[in-house]
Amino acid sequence: MSCDYGVYCLDCEANLGIQDANHRHQEMHALIKLAPAIVAFRRAMDREEDALQDSGLEIDVMVLWDKRLDMKWFVQHEGHVLMVRDEYGQLHDECGEYFKCRACNHQERCRRPAKHEGPHAKERDKTK
Repeated sequence: MSCDYGVYCLDCEANLGIQDANHRHQEMHALIKLAPAIVAFRRAMDREEDALQDSGLEIDVMVLWDKRLDMKWFVQHEGHVLMVRDEYGQLHDECGEYFKCRACNHQERCRRPAKHEGPHAKERDKTK
């Protein structure tokens, strides 16, 4: 089954916005791991903005089939909890099983960690 993945900020509920990242959850995990280096590189570029403009050079980081990486997004979300999320809204570390709410019988997706013990829940555990 086809499924696109992206980087998602839990604190701000914001997506990085990479399109057409079909089956690319490993690459999204790598971007999260590289976030501190991306932030440092972007800040270094900002410090040297005059030199870059004077030189006529343009520096971009490209990912997944020549898509520009929005390094400023990583600066804006520095220190936040970044997660891999699929196009259906499920975070990559979540259980994702559907269950019926006992109170209203509405179908919900479990937001607890994958392979959790105990009942399903529509809220994430407070540890993250």
